[in-house]
Amino acid sequence: QVGTVAGPTPVDFKVMIHKIHRGESLPSVEAGGDYGIFGYSGTLTSFKDVVFPQDIRNCTKCHDGAVTAQGDNWETQPSIAACGSCHDNINFSTQPPPFGSDPNGHPGGDVSGVTDSGVCLGCHKDGGVGGSIAQDHTIPTKVAAAKFKYNLVSVTGGTMPSVEFSVTDPTNGDAPYNITTDAPFTQVASGASRVALIVGWNTTDFANNTSGVDPAQPITIYPTPTCGGPSSTAEPASTDWTCTGPVAGVYTLTKNTPLPAGATGTGRVGFEGHPVVLDSATPPGYTVRVPVKSVVKDWSIDGSAVKARRTVVDIAKCDKCHDQLSLHGGNRNDEPQLCVMCHNPNDTDAARRPKVAAPDPAAGTLAGGSDGKLEESIDFKRLIHGIHGADMREKGIQVYGYSGTANDFSDVRFPGILNDCTTCHSGTSYQLTGIWETPTENGILGSTISTTPTAVDAATYATQLATPDDDLNITPTAAVCSSCHDGALQQQHMIMNGAVFAATQTDITNHSAVGGYETCAICHGPGAVADVRVVHGVQ
Repeated sequence: QVGTVAGPTPVDFKVMIHKIHRGESLPSVEAGGDYGIFGYSGTLTSFKDVVFPQDIRNCTKCHDGAVTAQGDNWETQPSIAACGSCHDNINFSTQPPPFGSDPNGHPGGDVSGVTDSGVCLGCHKDGGVGGSIAQDHTIPTKVAAAKFKYNLVSVTGGTMPSVEFSVTDPTNGDAPYNITTDAPFTQVASGASRVALIVGWNTTDFANNTSGVDPAQPITIYPTPTCGGPSSTAEPASTDWTCTGPVAGVYTLTKNTPLPAGATGTGRVGFEGHPVVLDSATPPGYTVRVPVKSVVKDWSIDGSAVKARRTVVDIAKCDKCHDQLSLHGGNRNDEPQLCVMCHNPNDTDAARRPKVAAPDPAAGTLAGGSDGKLEESIDFKRLIHGIHGADMREKGIQVYGYSGTANDFSDVRFPGILNDCTTCHSGTSYQLTGIWETPTENGILGSTISTTPTAVDAATYATQLATPDDDLNITPTAAVCSSCHDGALQQQHMIMNGAVFAATQTDITNHSAVGGYETCAICHGPGAVADVRVVHGVQ
C-alpha cells in the first residue's frame, strides 16, 4: 500500500471506468479510503473526489443496446469484476452470517461465496431472489416522473393576471389530477408534496423590480392550499389570489390586486415543484419526491408585445451530463427558462449569508462567509460559468443556500472540453453578436456583486436589499467573462476595454461609470482578431 491507495490497482476497463465514475460515492471512499491509479513516474492520480453529475444507477447513460451490439451486457452478462467495481464493499469470496462470518460477504453461492460470474443470473433475474439487474438499478424518481406533466394553459389579465393550469398523467391519456385531494399533492408533512407557481418580470432580463421578495425574487403562490387543499406552515394559502375550479381538470388562479409598480413589459409564470409517491421499498411512506419538468408561459403585463427571453443553453445538452437536471430538492427541473427567473442579474445569495449578531450595532448586516465574501452573485450567466469553470479559476466559488448552508464548488472539474462553448450553448449564443455587441443598449443587466454596499444596521440593510438602484454591479459582458477568467490581470484587461466591476446599474446604463462602454466585441466578435470562437477553439 502506498499512501491510502492499495496497489496494484486494476486498470481493466470494466473495473477502472466504473470506479472512476462512481468516485466520491464508492463505498470504500465513503468509508474513508481512496481510489487512485499510479501512472508514469509513480505519480498517483486520485479519483476519490469525482462526482457523477446524475444518479449513478443510470447505467444506460453509457450502456446502450440500441447503439452497440453488446450495449445491454451490463444487465444480461453480469460479472464479479464489473459489479464489484461499483459495489466495492462486497467480498464475493465470503458469506455473511448466518452461513459465514464476514458482514461484507456476498449472500449467495456456496460456502466459498461466488467465484464464477456465470452463476450471477441464477439469482439476479426477474423473479429471482436478487431481482433483475435492471430492476435493482431502476431510478424511482425517473419512473414516477413519467406519470406527471405540468401545464400552463393560459396567462391573461395584464397587471392582474389570471393563470389557468393543470397537472395531467401522460401515461393515462393525459387524465387530470385533483391537486386538492389526490395523494401525490396532499402529503404536507415535512414538505413532502410541494407545487408552486412563480410570477416574475420582465423577459428582457429578469429583475423582478419591487416584487417585495428580496433580493429580486419572483412572487410565489402555492396553489394546493389556495385551491382548498391541505396546508402546511411552509406553504400557506395566498390571500392575494383567488382559485376556482377545477373545470375539466383546469384550475384558475387570479390576482385580486395589481402587480407591483415595477412590473412592466413581458411577465412570466413558472410552474415548478414536486408531487410525492410511495416508496415501494418501505411502504406506506410517501417519500419519493418526483422531479416533474418545470414549465413557463409569458404574457404582456402592460399591453406591449410579448417578448421571449433569449435562448442561451440547450437543456438537451445539459442532460447529456445531468439527465433530468433537477435542483433544490427536486423542485426545479429540466427548464433553464425557469431558472433565470430567480437566478437573475439583481440577485445574490445575501439572504442566505451569515449576518452580524446582536448586540453589535451592525447587527443584521452581512457578516461575511467562510469564503471571505459578503455575498456572491447567483446570476445564471455568471454562476453557471463559475461553477463549470471552477477548476480553472484562480479564486474559489462558494454559494450559500437554504438553511445558510455553504456550497463550495471550488473543486468542480468539468467532464469535457471546458473551452468548447457549444457543449452547453445553443447555436452561437456564446458569441459577441446581436444583443452582446452592445448588451446594455439591448437591456442586458450587469451582475450584482453588492446588494447593500453601505448598510450599517438592520434597517439600512433591509432598505438597501429591497432597492436595486444602489447595488454595485459588473458590466454584462465582463460579468460573464470574469466568471471563468477571474484573475487580476484578466480583470485589468477588461477594465481597459470599458468594463466596470463596481457601479450602479444606472451608471452602467448611462455609460457614466468609469470605463463608459464595453468594447469587447471589437476584438472578440466574429471574424475579429481574437474571435471568441477561435480563441476558445470551438469546433
